[in-house]
Amino acid sequence: MRVLASLPRGLGGTLLVIALAGDQSDPIGEIPLPLTMDEILACGGDRLALEHLEDHLDAETPPVRRYRATWRRARRNATTAPTSPPKAR
Repeated sequence: MRVLASLPRGLGGTLLVIALAGDQSDPIGEIPLPLTMDEILACGGDRLALEHLEDHLDAETPPVRRYRATWRRARRNATTAPTSPPKAR
């Protein structure tokens, strides 16, 4: 996951992650494997500031749970991590 944090190269670059959502207690299934909240939060590493995190059910039948998260590379003289993660919606 730390590799993802190196992708937005320029100052103010943005990383968008959309993934199937799962919980630690979920049985391991087939690929693609869902990510847990901890895995999603780790995507930005310590180089990116989490800007938005959404935990939602999409409009498929049956509905599929997904995470959408965005991180931004901190600008100079700015903190690189929020004081607490945003609340999932």
